[in-house]
Formats: sequence, structure tokens, C-alpha cells
Amino acid sequence: MTAAPLTIEIVHNARRFAALAEAWDVLAASVASPLVCHAWYSAALDAQQGHRIALSIILVWDGIHLAAAAPLILDQAHVPARLIPIDGFVGEPFRLLYRDAETFASLITACAGMRRPILFRRLVCSASDLAKLAGTLRSNSAVICKPRHASATVWLPDDFGAFEALISSSRRATHRRKWRAVQRDHGEIETEFA
Repeated sequence: MTAAPLTIEIVHNARRFAALAEAWDVLAASVASPLVCHAWYSAALDAQQGHRIALSIILVWDGIHLAAAAPLILDQAHVPARLIPIDGFVGEPFRLLYRDAETFASLITACAGMRRPILFRRLVCSASDLAKLAGTLRSNSAVICKPRHASATVWLPDDFGAFEALISSSRRATHRRKWRAVQRDHGEIETEFA
């Protein structure tokens, strides 16, 4: 018995996207992040009501099972119009959803077939998958991959006194002056460090 061929669907209709919730979340379950679930992308779409965008979600189906997805919109505010992640405006890491190497290959081939510029900021994927993506898209467009830095982090001591000792005397004086102003305007304030 031969396996059914993979099929591609491009979703342009919000009602069709809404109907995908269950299948989407089954595919997204393998990623340990709420930022790939159907509700996240639905909320991102709702937040962009009135903007010059059009749904362009690329799906790969394996029979009746959703096997890969690229949650994209066409940003028509730019010339030329470009494909971007539905949630691109929030700046969170972006993931293409796919079950395996075969469905990933079909997904990126479908992305290239859209023949539109695609902007992925903070794309989360392995180096080998990034190389495959760049190679496939290069046949139709320029690909620029820049290393991205993780979010800024600062080590803080366990107690505020130790932290305060690390900052300059002028910053400490500014902090004390602002603390007094807050207490004057709002009354006694308690702080708690967990």
C-alpha cells in the first residue's frame, strides 16, 4: 500500500483558519510553547484588524492530518508586499510547524512557490533546517541570515542592598530621591523581593 501524497493548502479566509483549531493544536503539541497554538495566532490576527494584511497560511496535509504549517500573512503596507509571521509584530521567536523532514521540505517548497519576499525575524530552527530553508528560498529570492542575540539578561544579587552597592553613587541618590517622591505622593510603600 502506497502512502497518500502530501497536499498543499493556502488559507486566505479567516473562517477556514478558525476551523483548523483542533488539527493545528495537534500538530503544535510537539512544541513546548503556547506561542504556536491556534489561539495565539487567532489573537494575533484579531489584534491586527484594520491593518493592510491578508491571510496567507501555508499548510501541508498528509491525508486528513495536518503535517506542517507556516502561519503567515501578506503585509500589504510594504512595497512590494511581503509575507511575515502572523504574530511578527510582537517580536516573539517564530517557528514553522512540521512533523518531520519530508513535511518540512514540502512546507518550504510551498513558501518559495508563493514568489513573495518573506521576512522571518527570530526564526527558531536547527542549523540544518535553516540551511535547507535558505537553499530552497534562494532559488526565488535573496536570503539574508543574521545572527540574533538572545534577550538581554542581568545577574542580580539575592538582596537589594547588595544590588544597590553595585550601582554608582549618583544612581543610588536618584533612586532614593524618586523613592521619597513616590512615598510623598502615594503614602508608605512596601517592597518584597521573592
